[in-house]
This record gives sequence, C-alpha cells and structure tokens, in this order.
Amino acid sequence: MRIFFLLLLFAGIYMLSAQEITVRKTSMGKVYMQNNRFLKLSEVVRLMDNDPVARKWARTARTYYVASQILGGAGLFLAGWHIGASLTGTNPRWDLVVAGGIMLGMAVPLVIAANRKLKRAVERYNDRHRAASASRWTLEFTAGPASAGLRLRF
Repeated sequence: MRIFFLLLLFAGIYMLSAQEITVRKTSMGKVYMQNNRFLKLSEVVRLMDNDPVARKWARTARTYYVASQILGGAGLFLAGWHIGASLTGTNPRWDLVVAGGIMLGMAVPLVIAANRKLKRAVERYNDRHRAASASRWTLEFTAGPASAGLRLRF
C-alpha cells in the first residue's frame, strides 16, 4: 500500500513538472520544448492564451521576430546579390549593398528584443503554472513520538 502511494506521488510530481516550457540553447539559437517535444513559435504563443500578460509578450516577440526575418532577408538579398555581382566582374551598385547592410543591422536588435520578450513570457507562464500546481496539494513530513511519515493534502 505504501509503495502505491509513493508511486502515485512521484507520478504526480512528474506530471506537474512536465507541463513547463524549457529553453535549450543550441548552436542555431534557442529551442523551446515541452514534454520533450520541440515547440514552434506559434505553439508557444498559443500556450500563453490563458495568461493575458504572457500572451501580450509572446505576441510582441512574434511580431519582432517576423519583422527581423523580413528585414534580414531583404538586407541579405540586397547585399549578397551585388557583392556576388562584384565577384563576377560586373559593376555592382554599392548604394544597395550599404542599404542591405543597414537593413541587416536593423534586424539584429529586433531579434534580441524578440528573444528577451519571449523569455519573459515563458518565465511568467512557468511561474504561474508552478504557483497553480503548488496550491493544489501540499506534501508534509510529519513526525510523532512513535511514528514518522509523509502527509499529502489535496
């Protein structure tokens, strides 16, 4: 009977900790995971629907990320096309190369801001999830003159 309650306790703790969103740094950036499953940015934003503040931060992060991708792609195209043209011997338009470099430079702060806002949203989501799960039950160590044990209150 005691083994059953211990297994139930460990299963409950595992299930509560499995709902959190974890952030892993990789060589290509940050990866968001939940239950050992990779999450796309849109899935992370959808998970924030229950918390208006976290949803606002996540949507702002998605907006910044999309804007940085558009600016970065356009800047890379402008700079890369004309730098490639200069390597082939044709006369490139250096003003477009400079414009592409400026666009790339504008994309970097947007990516940094998007990562910061998404990190803040995930931290808020995890904090609220921990607080909600912690208020459901408590685990106490009890000891008496002739006994010791664990008490789980729902």
